[in-house]
Amino acid sequence: MNPLPLDSIRLRWNNHFSALRWLGLLYRRPQQFQAALSTCTVREQLVTAFWLLVHSAPYVLGIPAVGRWLEASLNGDKFHLEPLVAGIAIEIAGGTVGWIFRGIVGGIAFGIVFGIAGGMASGIVIGANFGMTVGMAVGIGFWYGHWDRGRDRRWDRL
Repeated sequence: MNPLPLDSIRLRWNNHFSALRWLGLLYRRPQQFQAALSTCTVREQLVTAFWLLVHSAPYVLGIPAVGRWLEASLNGDKFHLEPLVAGIAIEIAGGTVGWIFRGIVGGIAFGIVFGIAGGMASGIVIGANFGMTVGMAVGIGFWYGHWDRGRDRRWDRL
């Protein structure tokens, strides 16, 4: 079975297997997944990301729940699902917000640091080179053109 195109995945049973295949491709061959995703518009990419997240939710929530239930039954403890679901939801939300925050802050910090450093470095280099070049040219031209005005040339013949 060939997976459906990324932009046609929705919440249907036959789309579930295609979504899982695309998620597998994302983890095994991210370059191919990125190439397939680059054919979609930005809106289609966001919709696809949402539906892939929805299709992966039973596994993200179900496998840890079964593991906790198994652990609780082997230890003789009482199993509570609420802390597990709350923990997973907090981790997903915190991870998403954290990476968005890191991207924004990192981009701004990178822009400020390298913008200021690059501006200062290029300003110093260009200013020093241009200033020295123009200063020497004007100074030499002015000095050679005006240094002997009004000078007594009788002393040059001696």
